[in-house]
Amino acid sequence: MEQALNSQIATEQECASLLFQFSKHSIEGDQNEKQLLLKEKELLANLALVKEKEEIAVPNAKPKQLIKGLPLLSQVSRRLNQASIPSTITCNLAYLSEAKEYEEEVQLRKNLRLSVLKSQEDKLRLAKTEEKLIEDVQMLQHRVSAARSSLQLSCTKSRIEHNVSSCKHRIIFIDKRVPELEAEKKVAAAAGNFNEAAMIATKEKLSKEVAKVRFRRLHLTAGATSAERFAALELGDGKEANLLLAEAEAASAEVQKSQPRYNFKEEEFASILKHFISMELVSNLGKKQLAELAASVDLYILLPSFNGLSSNT
Repeated sequence: MEQALNSQIATEQECASLLFQFSKHSIEGDQNEKQLLLKEKELLANLALVKEKEEIAVPNAKPKQLIKGLPLLSQVSRRLNQASIPSTITCNLAYLSEAKEYEEEVQLRKNLRLSVLKSQEDKLRLAKTEEKLIEDVQMLQHRVSAARSSLQLSCTKSRIEHNVSSCKHRIIFIDKRVPELEAEKKVAAAAGNFNEAAMIATKEKLSKEVAKVRFRRLHLTAGATSAERFAALELGDGKEANLLLAEAEAASAEVQKSQPRYNFKEEEFASILKHFISMELVSNLGKKQLAELAASVDLYILLPSFNGLSSNT
């Protein structure tokens, strides 16, 4: 498009140059015509002088004819001057004025088209700048989402580590207290102190309940950590998945250690969920994947009846 505009501007400039040259040639032609008229005037003057001389030489020539010829010659000369010089100047001025107007028109057209081209270039430049800024904003949004996910995983990791550490300390305390309670129970029973033995038995029962609660908690912690590890693998965070795997294995080891120690039966923990779901997956999966995840854990979702709602309205 810019090449076509430059070509058209060059053509118009060439036309203006041709018009200027034509005006110049016209001026030169008028000057030549003026020279011819001056020569013709001089020739007529010479002829008039010759004729006057001939009339003077004739004896019978009348003086009135000589007097009459002189004004005629002067009138012819005056008309020639009035006809040639003003008309030539007028034509030259007209040609120059027309050439100047045409040149101004060409310059105005050139300036306007350059302005249009500049506006189009600015529009394209702004469009490219806008696309780049949109890409930068999207990239920042992805980074913010990744940082938020990493922060959530770090918080979950810290919470799980704290729970595991607390459970370990409590299990160690219970492991130390159970033999002591058993010994106290035997001593009290041997001494016949049945009330103390009953209190010790109650205390042992409560300790077992505490151990059972700790066992459930460890089981839930191990399951939740495994679910978070699966979510980290789905999101491509291998490092976080390895850390969560170590924590899950540690919690599972504590569960396996506690179960035979207190002789826990599986029927006692039927209420514990056998399937664990990561909150990160629930937040990021689509509708179809959420439905598959719900079906995999035998979770049925009751949706409201929109037909009944529309009939009531």
